[in-house]
Amino acid sequence: GDLVYAAKPRFTSFGFGLLKKVFSKTPLILDIDDWEVGFYLKKGFLSRLVKFLHVENPNGFFWTWRLQFFIDRADGKTTVSTFLRDRYGGEIIAHAKDTDFLDPERFKGDDSRKRLGLEDKKTVMFLGTPREHKGVEDALQAVLMINDPDLIMVIVGGDPDGDYEKRLKALGGDRLLMIGQIPFKDIPGYLPAADMVVVPQRQTTDTTGQVPSKILDAMSMARPIISTKVSDIPKILNGCGIVVCPESPEEISNAIQWVLSNPEEAARMGENARENCIIYYSLKTIGTCLEKIVREVIEDSK
Repeated sequence: GDLVYAAKPRFTSFGFGLLKKVFSKTPLILDIDDWEVGFYLKKGFLSRLVKFLHVENPNGFFWTWRLQFFIDRADGKTTVSTFLRDRYGGEIIAHAKDTDFLDPERFKGDDSRKRLGLEDKKTVMFLGTPREHKGVEDALQAVLMINDPDLIMVIVGGDPDGDYEKRLKALGGDRLLMIGQIPFKDIPGYLPAADMVVVPQRQTTDTTGQVPSKILDAMSMARPIISTKVSDIPKILNGCGIVVCPESPEEISNAIQWVLSNPEEAARMGENARENCIIYYSLKTIGTCLEKIVREVIEDSK
């Protein structure tokens, strides 16, 4: 190859990219889509120490921390958020979406609802792997605050046998539908069943630099979106989503009730979200930006 594009500053990606650069003079671009060290900082001191001492794990805390000192050796850097760009430099290249594939005109919401048994339900959907830092529990509590048995939360992408998922199921009872992991190609067949999509990120060291890709999936499918004031989410959803404070089930609950009470305005909000996704986050748009970076790095290496 003319260039190595390493995904994440981890040893088994960026580390090997650095070795390739040293021995073969191959230019290297590093993509940083998470604050990797931040995943360890929320742990207690003893937990961090134990993980730090596990040097045999090439993608563990020690090597992840050590590689932070070599990030500037990359010939180019791309990131997904303002926090990561300010910390490491480089250019923001957002998650790109195939807006022709993720097109609501190709799918019918009623068909999705019928297939999932949700014809008579009002649905708040979370798409992705549920984790505590993603605030799924906050969204579920928000749903339970609303005294409407026809309003349920649907989680698509969880492990029904997982410990956290079992905890959520115990909390939500019959007002929570847990669907297991699905292939990416099936996502457009599930999102139309949602009256709204929630991405209730909490403000933690896990999420500080994150931009959840599932927000853009929902935008492309023109779904009303409720999310939180974390990382660049307010900027992304400006004018095309509802943004509330993190870890506030009350605010999420109020937002849910607004969407249900204002269906026409919520639908327009979803349409604005799709329009923004096409303009700023489509494969064509992001591809043009990325091609420019790649060509510049290759030219500078000659």
